[in-house]
Amino acid sequence: MPWDGTELWVSELDESGSITRSELVAGGQEESIFQPEWSPDGVLYFVSDRTNWWNLYRWRNGRIEALCEMEAEFGLPQWVFGMSTYAFESPERIICTYSQRGMSHLASLDTETLELEEIETPYTYISGVRASAGRALFLAGSPIDKLAVVLLDLETKLFQVLRYSSETKIDPGYTSRPQEIEFPTTGGRTAYGFFYPPSNKDFRGPEGEKPLLLVMSHGGPTGATTPVYDAEIQYYASRGISVLDVNYGGSTGYGRAFRQRLNGQWGVVDVEDCLNGARYLVKRGDVDGDRLMITGGSAGGYTTLCALTFHDLFKAGASHFGIGDLEPFVGDTHKFESRYLDNLVGPYPEKRDIYRERSAINYTDQLSCPMILFQGSEDKIVPPNQSRKMYEAVKAKGIPVAYLEFEGEQHGFRKAENIKRALDAELYFYAQIFAVIQKLVRWGKDHSSVRAMLLTSTRAIPDAQLDLFSDYDLILVVLDAAPYYESRTWLDEFGSVLVVYQDPLKPYFGFEKFAYITQYEHGLKIDFTIWQVEILHQVVLASILPDDLDLGYLVLLDKDGLAKDLKSPTFRAYNPTPPDDRSFQRVIEGFFHETTYVAKLLWRDELLPVKYSLDNVMKLNYLRQMLEWQIGLEHDWDVKSGALGKGLKQNLNPEVWSELESTYTGAVLEENWTALFTTIAIFRKVALQVGEQLGYEYPNELDERMMNYLQKVKNLDAGAESFLPGEADG
Repeated sequence: MPWDGTELWVSELDESGSITRSELVAGGQEESIFQPEWSPDGVLYFVSDRTNWWNLYRWRNGRIEALCEMEAEFGLPQWVFGMSTYAFESPERIICTYSQRGMSHLASLDTETLELEEIETPYTYISGVRASAGRALFLAGSPIDKLAVVLLDLETKLFQVLRYSSETKIDPGYTSRPQEIEFPTTGGRTAYGFFYPPSNKDFRGPEGEKPLLLVMSHGGPTGATTPVYDAEIQYYASRGISVLDVNYGGSTGYGRAFRQRLNGQWGVVDVEDCLNGARYLVKRGDVDGDRLMITGGSAGGYTTLCALTFHDLFKAGASHFGIGDLEPFVGDTHKFESRYLDNLVGPYPEKRDIYRERSAINYTDQLSCPMILFQGSEDKIVPPNQSRKMYEAVKAKGIPVAYLEFEGEQHGFRKAENIKRALDAELYFYAQIFAVIQKLVRWGKDHSSVRAMLLTSTRAIPDAQLDLFSDYDLILVVLDAAPYYESRTWLDEFGSVLVVYQDPLKPYFGFEKFAYITQYEHGLKIDFTIWQVEILHQVVLASILPDDLDLGYLVLLDKDGLAKDLKSPTFRAYNPTPPDDRSFQRVIEGFFHETTYVAKLLWRDELLPVKYSLDNVMKLNYLRQMLEWQIGLEHDWDVKSGALGKGLKQNLNPEVWSELESTYTGAVLEENWTALFTTIAIFRKVALQVGEQLGYEYPNELDERMMNYLQKVKNLDAGAESFLPGEADG
């Protein structure tokens, strides 16, 4: 790669453009050359790391001259063309930027005296330097300033921002200022990073409680993190989460030797430095050692997956289009990186054993903490099958995991709505793990009678739509259920109880189960179902999972391996299934039979039973079933409509949903008659479509008879004594 070894040549061309003479100026396998450029007076300048640091040199009269030897980096990893850290203001003056310990500096270099004069700036990151007589132009930013195009008047030293990368103004009261840190790491070495403590002018953390820590692992891996305003970092810091942005061994900005630490050690050195950075902040007392997380994208996602799989320090993590399997990456990636891993890991296939050893996908049995994965569907650098395989493997273990794939996105998300959704989903995932699940697991570990804990229902479904009112459905597997049935005091350990309903004892797999449906004052709702261990034994032995587990479950705690042979959920429980003809006809008959009750009750002006019969029985029992069959047909029977029709709105045609909404009326009798006939019209339309697709006949004659009957009841006078002329009212 260009940061490993490059050669700088000069050649003479004849009139035809053919090379007549060539000369090697500098470079080789152990020297990286950056930004060769001719000065206005025809001298060749370049950056080389021949002394460990990317410093400025020039080639004049056949000799190489060092311009300002210093422990600083004037070069960058050349991932793209056109990178520039210096420019000629004149033949006698260079305007340049260099990095020391991750911080950018701006300077003026006299090409005759070789005197380097630093130019004071308010910026901590500077790149893309261009210059002309009396002025310089560059990209710059700081912890409180977004990246901007900046023009500098070299005479007055005045800076003019020509354009910010974003015009959105952020109140500094919501911005965390980074602390540059260095910390000891493996082998007596030192690594670096920027620590962002939580910052929000409107809130403070609970007294005596240390914040969570999110460790960020940058991509590349040949790259670096810099202390410039980062909306993602500030998103977390303003919400009470501290952030450590790590420059692990292999990062640029700290010399060639530091950069080469990663050679042959990718997946080892970077991971150890992220771990040790977190340990350093725990030891220093800045963060909570029990609430550590790690996140990263691309190569940083690989570091994240390795840290979560091969170590147990972090309690949760997020991989953004990260590499889970190194082997296919060798052949799947694009041309520029096609031999990148030769240095980072080793030549393939000669070192195939190392590729396998450092691929998290091969060791998911060692993984024991929750993770969320994000992926673009059109990623050509890290193909989506990498994240999908990792997700399936983790899901099969019953570990809390989520996967979001964004249609049309590539390597790094571009659409604002997708960037926002990914950030919100990652934060929500951490909140769920640390705010509730970790507390539940700790409680379970502390109680010897609790042998296993399973999270079920919505929060165990990978693609479920969750919000702050989504329940936690928890199965507690205990040695003896009696104490939990006889006393409710243990419920108070999760917060102040607002109200609790005890579901009575019910037979289940030859034993009895019961539940506490518990609403807490802080808004959390936990449905605790109590099983004795014998129930779990029977569930494991059963040929299929019961619906409440097949809908989705996560094993949060399993002290004795009771759940290790539990079958994987299909996530298809409660999916609509195709009815046979008899079931189809039975729903129609039941629906029309119920209409007679509604009509009778409307005539009697008995509002409460009218509402029950119309809204609960006709709509929830019969119409809902027909609607779910229609949705099932439209989605090849692979869709969840949700309990009590919760998913109907998102799956139904908006026009049908609007019609259904109109049937929910008030107390006026005429409105309820209209609602009844509208409900029948919706049912008829849907049933005809379902019947046609399934090959079942709709009973038009029954429909016609029922409509005539209902119309007659509606037209009866109040207090009528007969239904038909000459007949007594029965």
